Amino acid sequence: MVSRATAVAISLLSLSLLLGGCSSPAERSYTLSSGDSIPENWIPGTTREVPGTFFVWLFRTEDCLTCQVMDYQMRRVQAQFGEAIPLVAVHVGVEADSTVPQAFFARTRLRVSRQVMITPREYERNFTKAEVPSIYLVHNGRIAWSSSDRSNAQKGTVRLDTLLRIVQRPNRDSATAQASASRPEVK
Repeated sequence: MVSRATAVAISLLSLSLLLGGCSSPAERSYTLSSGDSIPENWIPGTTREVPGTFFVWLFRTEDCLTCQVMDYQMRRVQAQFGEAIPLVAVHVGVEADSTVPQAFFARTRLRVSRQVMITPREYERNFTKAEVPSIYLVHNGRIAWSSSDRSNAQKGTVRLDTLLRIVQRPNRDSATAQASASRPEVK
């Protein structure tokens, strides 16, 4: 015969397993590390076709109000590559602050292909180990480089325009491109 405490424990365990199995695909956890895919709604444009190379900038509302090196780097890329390298802006914030990034993009003349907003609660729930702010270089549907990757930071800075040239070179495998991209910048 099963004790009342054991029966309650079994019931609670069964309920938690049942509820845990009901999570939707939208609640997938992303680490956003090199080699990972990105969320589908972070793809630039309106089609499901992934462009060869693009950037994702993950930022908070307050990042638009400070002097950031990241927006300078993105402006350099856009000056050299124009519309060929799309930028997806992923704003971790609330709807009431949605005009702040729009004003920031207009003021800094950053051309954003797609804007995505996620709440701080969604960010905490779905993006484990993804630092904010961060820039991600996505190549062939996978993250090829991240500004928040500690191994990249320890090897030295890389200018984004230099990184793009390395990643886009034909006839190079991704391992060679990533190894080259993590070398310190030569000025």
